[in-house]
Amino acid sequence: MWRRRTTFVRRVLLGVDTIVSAAAFVLALFLRSWVGQAARDPSEMSGFVRGVVAWYGERPPPLAPQDYQLLLLALLPLWALSLQYTKSYDFRVAYRRITWRYLQAAMMGVGMLILLAFLFKLTFVSRTFVILFSGIQLVSLTLGRVLLLEAVRAVRRRRGDAHRVVIVGTGARAVEFAQQLSQASPIRLEIQGFVGVMGEPGSPQARPRLGYVGSLDALLDRMPVDEVVFAVPGKSP
Repeated sequence: MWRRRTTFVRRVLLGVDTIVSAAAFVLALFLRSWVGQAARDPSEMSGFVRGVVAWYGERPPPLAPQDYQLLLLALLPLWALSLQYTKSYDFRVAYRRITWRYLQAAMMGVGMLILLAFLFKLTFVSRTFVILFSGIQLVSLTLGRVLLLEAVRAVRRRRGDAHRVVIVGTGARAVEFAQQLSQASPIRLEIQGFVGVMGEPGSPQARPRLGYVGSLDALLDRMPVDEVVFAVPGKSP
């Protein structure tokens, strides 16, 4: 049940992130159009616009938003692929790792945007737009995920609900994993205990002990467990 629910949540997050990227694209296009128009009217030139003009070296040319419509449609599946490739849909990792994955996805998205502009000779793509979009996309994705997960944490805390985890392994790796999972995961977790593996040296910190892996099926029958994680050495546990 939890596995199906997790898969569904990840798909939803992937779709939400793609929509957020599209919204960032539209916002960047709006800001770039506004900068182009304001740069032609000295009375409307704010400090931000003057800074853009100084960086650009001249007044940025005006944009035609309709030129970007087909480009946006072409980028939607590419964003989804980049977000999936960087595993940005994983909601159980620390915020710093989420930010790093979003940074990778944003860099890939900008790279694909530049590649499309080069291959299809899309001369209308402005470099100021590309920079604005990359910054807005990264901030929007990261901030949106943090707010969403904090809202989920608040709801689950109020309900007294938690994600119940059993860890197979009683060694140093299992203990370290349990500590990292409890400290870094944005969702509320409860480590139900540790299940031993024959021949593995156990750590005194692996408490409580719930038995051995041979009786894992019976353990899952009598305990409400959402997820079992194997944290034992070797490639074939």
